[in-house]
Amino acid sequence: MQWLSAESPHIPNTRVAAERVIRDGKGAGDIVGRVRALFKRIAPEKTILDINKVFEEIMKLLCSKCISKGVIIETHLTDSLPLIVRDRVQLQQVLFNLFTNGIDAMNSITEHPKKLSVRSAQQDIHTVLAEVRDYGNGLAEPERVFEAFFTTKEKGMGMGSSICSSIVEAHKGNLWAAVPALGPGATSSFTLPLRSGSEQ
Repeated sequence: MQWLSAESPHIPNTRVAAERVIRDGKGAGDIVGRVRALFKRIAPEKTILDINKVFEEIMKLLCSKCISKGVIIETHLTDSLPLIVRDRVQLQQVLFNLFTNGIDAMNSITEHPKKLSVRSAQQDIHTVLAEVRDYGNGLAEPERVFEAFFTTKEKGMGMGSSICSSIVEAHKGNLWAAVPALGPGATSSFTLPLRSGSEQ
C-alpha cells in the first residue's frame, strides 16, 4: 500500500508483494483445508515425496525467523532416502510445528548458541525417521507434549502439537518427544512407513 500511495507508485515492488500475498494465502488455505479434512476423516491427498525436500521447504519458509531469533539450523539429512507416498501439505504442517516449537523453546537461551538440529534417516527397511532437536531448556513431561490442550508456552493453546499427532497417526506413523541423554534441549521425532507395493 505504501508503494502504491507514493507520489510515483513503485509497480515492480507492488507486484512482488501481491504475488507473495497470493502465494502465502494459498498456502494457508491449503493447510486449513487439509486440517479440516483430517478431522472430517477424509483420506489424505497422497503424492510421492522425498522427505528431505519437505525439510528443505520448511527451512526456506522459516529462514527469516531463524535469522531474527539468532537460531542456526544444523542439517543431517541422509541422501537417497526411499520415497514415501504421503500428503505433502500435512507433512509440511507437522515439520513447521516442530521447527517453530524448537525455535520458541530457545527464546530465553543466552549461555550457549541457539541451534536447531534436524535429521532424516531410514530407521529400518520399513520406515523413514525425521527428527528436530532444539537446544533449549528441555521438557519436564515429554510424554505429554502431543496431548490436546497441553502446552509449555505461556500463550499456547496446546492444539498445534495435537494436530501434528493426528496427522502422523493418519499417515500410519508414530510421533514422540524425548529429552536427550547428553546436552540440553528436547527432540521431537516421527516415523513414517515407506511405500507399500500397492503404492508403487
